[in-house]
Amino acid sequence: MSKPTITPEAADFSKSAPADTTLTINWGGATKVTEVLAGAPAFGLKFDPKEGTHYTITDNGDGTATVLVKKETTSLLPVPLPNVPNGAQLVVTIKFDTGEEAKFTYTVVN
Repeated sequence: MSKPTITPEAADFSKSAPADTTLTINWGGATKVTEVLAGAPAFGLKFDPKEGTHYTITDNGDGTATVLVKKETTSLLPVPLPNVPNGAQLVVTIKFDTGEEAKFTYTVVN
């Protein structure tokens, strides 16, 4: 069985125009997401996003799913979004029932 993947794997996140981000999961051998984590590794920060508030997952029934990472995820940051340095990275880790995981990286820009 193939490994689950997400696309895209990275994107910019604009401080001046925050927006939701849509990801696509290719399930591979997985059948569900077991956990979603977020963090800013360079700053040693870890966050616990909540389904429905910070993200949603919709199974498309065709071997894929759509993940909507909401702009409200930035409310988990310890400082207001405008104070986050340009170039800072936020990593979203999606864990699957196969024990595998996929990562998506935001880079903060003006």
